[in-house]
Amino acid sequence: MREQSLVVVANRLPIDEALTDSGAREWRRSPGGLVSALQPVLQGYGTTWVG
Repeated sequence: MREQSLVVVANRLPIDEALTDSGAREWRRSPGGLVSALQPVLQGYGTTWVG
């Protein structure tokens, strides 16, 4: 069976950059509704997110 892929185009990326107290860079999932709603669906696809 061929793997299916999906491209999501949105005005926000699914991750946000944050700095820890020590100044290290950390990536966190964005709190937005689109990424939260699509997260369970996208797990079954090879996904490219363009933002």
